[in-house]
Amino acid sequence: MKKVFLCILLLNLLIFLHPTKSYTQQNKVQVPIEQVFSFMNDNYDFGKIPFGQPATYKIKITNISKQPAWLDSVKVSCGCTTPKYTPRQKLKPKESTEVELGFDGRANGNFTKEAMIFLNNGQFTKIVNFKGEAVQNKPNQ
Repeated sequence: MKKVFLCILLLNLLIFLHPTKSYTQQNKVQVPIEQVFSFMNDNYDFGKIPFGQPATYKIKITNISKQPAWLDSVKVSCGCTTPKYTPRQKLKPKESTEVELGFDGRANGNFTKEAMIFLNNGQFTKIVNFKGEAVQNKPNQ
C-alpha cells in the first residue's frame, strides 16, 4: 500500500512541476496579425496580361505595432512565381517594407497564385493572392 501511495504522490509531483504544453499555450496571449502588420496589395488582380510576358507587383507591409517586428521569409506556391524581399528584415514601429512577386506569364488563360509570408519568427503568417488572365495576341487577318 505504501508503494502505491508513493507512486501516486511522485506522479502528482511530476505533473505539478512540469506543466503540459497545452497548459502553457492556453496562457499565451495571441495577438491578431491585424494588430501588428498592415498589408497593401495582398489580393492583387493583374487583369489581362500578354501570354509569356513576365509581370510583377509589390506588396507593402507596415509594422503598425509599438514593438520591433521581422519579415522572415516568403514561400511561393509554384515555380512560376518568384519573390524578391530582404530576409530577416527588422521593421521598427511605423516602418514599411516591400515584397515583390513576379509571375512568368506562361499560364494561358485565367490564373490564380498565392504566396505565404512568414513574420516574427513564424509567429504570424499571411497568405497573399494574385490573379489575372494571360491572353495570346491573335495575328491580323
